[in-house]
Amino acid sequence: IDDKRIENSERISKADNEMLELHEKIKTSHKEIKRLTKKINDINTQKEDAEKRRTEALKIIYQTELDLGGIKDIILSEKKAKDEAVWNLQKVTKDIEEFKAEIAKVSESYQSKLKEEEKISKSIRDHEKQYVHCTESREGQSSLQTKLPEICGSKMKFKVLRLYFHQIESSTSVTFLQPCQECLLQEEIRTLTDGMNNLMVYIDSQKDESGKLEATLTKNHKNYNDLCKQRDMLQERRKSLWKEESDVKAEIDGLMEDVVQAQKSMDSAMPGDIRRGLNSLRSIIMDYCITGVCGPVLELVDCDEMFFTVVEVTAANSLFHVVVDNDDTAMKIIKKMTQEEGGRVIFIPLNRVKVPDISYPKSSDVVPLLKKLKYDANHRLALEQVLHNITYIAYSPV
Repeated sequence: IDDKRIENSERISKADNEMLELHEKIKTSHKEIKRLTKKINDINTQKEDAEKRRTEALKIIYQTELDLGGIKDIILSEKKAKDEAVWNLQKVTKDIEEFKAEIAKVSESYQSKLKEEEKISKSIRDHEKQYVHCTESREGQSSLQTKLPEICGSKMKFKVLRLYFHQIESSTSVTFLQPCQECLLQEEIRTLTDGMNNLMVYIDSQKDESGKLEATLTKNHKNYNDLCKQRDMLQERRKSLWKEESDVKAEIDGLMEDVVQAQKSMDSAMPGDIRRGLNSLRSIIMDYCITGVCGPVLELVDCDEMFFTVVEVTAANSLFHVVVDNDDTAMKIIKKMTQEEGGRVIFIPLNRVKVPDISYPKSSDVVPLLKKLKYDANHRLALEQVLHNITYIAYSPV
């Protein structure tokens, strides 16, 4: 009997020692879980900030690409307008050269016509002199006829008369022909002069148009240079944004690795059925779009590192209890988890929480634990239920 008693005492002592070791391991695990949870929250915050920066960088990149595309379109249109203006300028220059050549021909023709007019005028003056001479000859005809019988016979008289008639007829025809030719020449000269004036007016208008085209070409060239500079600036900005995006992606990847590592550490520190239950809970919420789930108590509270041990020891596995808005939400999730055999989860419906009134000692050295925790006021009832067995703690400010 003594041997059995001694053996039982040793076994009990050994069990007590193992229990103490397990209790210490649990404390250490809870402390590690709290530290990892805080680290996960910090990493999630950094991840959200990095995502925001990445989103802003992507917006800027997309806007820059849109601006760059618009600038390229403007550059192409300006280049097309420039080419068209150059073509129009060349065409106008060619037309001006052709009109100048035509004016030179018209001027040459005009000078030749003036010379011809001068010759005709001289011929007219000569014929007028001949006409005067013929008139004088007619006046002397009567005296000649009276003298003809005295000079020669009838045959000689006929020849002399025919000669005088021929002179009179030729002088008369020339006299009537010259005014008609002069009128035609004057009309042709007026036509050529009007054509030359019209050509000069057209040349002046084309010169004005050429000046406008040159001004437009200069303006378009300046705009083209400005747009090229703006394009280069935007390309440099896009390169810098790409570099910033790469840095943000690298930072996000690093944070994601930290989150995964912290999640693995936390999973190894919690019981297996609770871990499976929380994983199943997240999957069910995402698959069935269930609302009203606040999350585990561990994710709803934060405090200074000096209170980690107190919270971990007093709350223990209650830190993994899931807070929901009402019991209907809890029932929906429980049904789905039962169907999928997704582990174990304890819910805290806020509409069912009833916390007894607790009176705290009125002392400056005693501070309620809840006052040292950081949490949302909507989750206060759930935290009071988890920590209802701890009424106060001794607190000495450092």
